[in-house]
Amino acid sequence: MYVICSSTIDGLTPVSFYRKGDSLFFVLDPCSVHYNRGLDELGTFYFGQALSQLKPHLSSYGKDLLK
Repeated sequence: MYVICSSTIDGLTPVSFYRKGDSLFFVLDPCSVHYNRGLDELGTFYFGQALSQLKPHLSSYGKDLLK
């Protein structure tokens, strides 16, 4: 049911995120197909990543925002 989850995200534009401590958390909508959403145990998916691991992938502007 979750096989397509990673392929549905092609950028961060539709993804909500927030900072907590030294991590950045991404909030992803349920990705199961509509007819399986009643069986979807994950629902909204939260994925956290340490800022130290993300900084090499950020632009100068992004790094400045996270100071």
